[in-house]
Amino acid sequence: MIKVVIIEDESLLRLGIKALIDREPDMEICGEAGNGLDGLKVVQQSHPDVVLVDIGLPDISGLEVTYQIKQHTDSKVVIITNHRNEELADLALSYGANSFILKKTDIVLIRQAILSSYKNDCFIDPSMTKQIIDNHNWRKYHILRKGKKYNEPLSTCETEVLRMIACGLSNDEIARKLFVTLSTVKTHANNILIKLNARNRSHAIIKGIQFGYINSLDVLEQENFFGEKFDPVC
Repeated sequence: MIKVVIIEDESLLRLGIKALIDREPDMEICGEAGNGLDGLKVVQQSHPDVVLVDIGLPDISGLEVTYQIKQHTDSKVVIITNHRNEELADLALSYGANSFILKKTDIVLIRQAILSSYKNDCFIDPSMTKQIIDNHNWRKYHILRKGKKYNEPLSTCETEVLRMIACGLSNDEIARKLFVTLSTVKTHANNILIKLNARNRSHAIIKGIQFGYINSLDVLEQENFFGEKFDPVC
């Protein structure tokens, strides 16, 4: 019996996947969660064979969830997303995901992705297969400037700095909010550009949204952000 956990914030999609798996004699749902942190706890407690992970979770990126699962468990990971983005798919595979499928795909393909991942095979949404494989094979042998690899996740501090950048804060303002030096902020900002392979801050914000590090609403919530009580994490 293949034990499956679903980490997905869309309740209707979770219900649909559960209904599909409930009909399969060789699969069972052993847990579910609507955000990344709860999902990691469920995985730790239930020891699933396969975990379905949404990229755009409301708290932490599905990429970070994938990275943590692969670092600390033997579970296989299937990424599910609305974004038909070859670069995002390549990054997910680099973080350790076994398979990558689109939410709009035929729901039968979810079963195939689970089975393939369980067997330690890679299942890619058929509409994206060739480009993803080409990109992934190329990036396996190419390293970014300063030795940073594409598959390094943003740290907690870097994610917070990216969120502040999205809110329109300058380096000086970010340093004051985090109670760190200006040099530290510049280092974080540079690492963000390197890890996301972004040309500039605006490009980093776009990629941060695509990869689930920040929510698109963060860009619109500058006024609310300044009024929040903030506990420094750096």
